[in-house]
Amino acid sequence: MKRATSLALPAAIGVVAGLRSMTAPAVLAYGAKKGMIHVGDSSLVSMTVGTFSRKAADLAVTELLVDKLPFVPDRTRPGPLAWRALSGAACGAAVASSLRRPAWEGAVLGFAGAMVGAFAGHYLRSRVRGVVPGLTAAVVEDAAAITLGSVVLWQTSRT
Repeated sequence: MKRATSLALPAAIGVVAGLRSMTAPAVLAYGAKKGMIHVGDSSLVSMTVGTFSRKAADLAVTELLVDKLPFVPDRTRPGPLAWRALSGAACGAAVASSLRRPAWEGAVLGFAGAMVGAFAGHYLRSRVRGVVPGLTAAVVEDAAAITLGSVVLWQTSRT
């Protein structure tokens, strides 16, 4: 795999985490459980398979539903942003490990991708608020996160 691709994939899974913090771990947990990717043998990474796989999927679906509620805080507030950054870094490290790259490199790229995803998603959603209904914009964002996560999983599994 080309170096550019091996750097882009951890960053892209970070963008997914920036858009939807639990979609990225759910996609990787699914891929690891199905044997599509090998995410390493560390205890931190191994929790993404097995029972956590089901929990990650449940949390991702819950997040997709709860995100539409009016009382949910902005993703750019410190708490939600920190969670997205952590999710992006962990998922970026897992993708990098699967690509036989240093985990720290993937963590940095995943973190950066999460920041881009969080702020770009926030900006775009606020810009289209007057043009399309908020629910429509949120569903389009959901679809973008799931699609990008699937592309990352597919590309990572091809190595």
